[in-house]
Amino acid sequence: MIKKQTPNRKSWVTSQLRRLSMKWPPRGRAMKEGRRELPRKINKDGTPSKMINYEHQCKHCEKWFRAKEIELDHTIPIVDVKYDGSLSDEDFIGRFATGLLCYEDNFQKLCIPCHTAKTDQEREIRINTKKSVK
Repeated sequence: MIKKQTPNRKSWVTSQLRRLSMKWPPRGRAMKEGRRELPRKINKDGTPSKMINYEHQCKHCEKWFRAKEIELDHTIPIVDVKYDGSLSDEDFIGRFATGLLCYEDNFQKLCIPCHTAKTDQEREIRINTKKSVK
């Protein structure tokens, strides 16, 4: 007999919300804001490509990157860095959805290394906050 594993509701809902947020219109507008067009590539027949490529500036290091090297970050974190794990699943999901589905003014473009460093720093604060509560 195959035993069915019960999914963690909070984890499942937050992952679905993250997926849904990729199509959130303010997110798309934030990504388009401040980009600059790159020169068009030349096709083999000598005509310019119809494909337009853009690059985006990292808010932290101020270098320019292609779109695949840029991530949108929430300036106000989705999960408060001082969150100690004390909310019910329903309250957490509500706050998570509200933070995730924000407007353009709460997004910033960061290159992958800068975004990773910021996320790691926030995660470390959360871990230390949870340890101090216990």
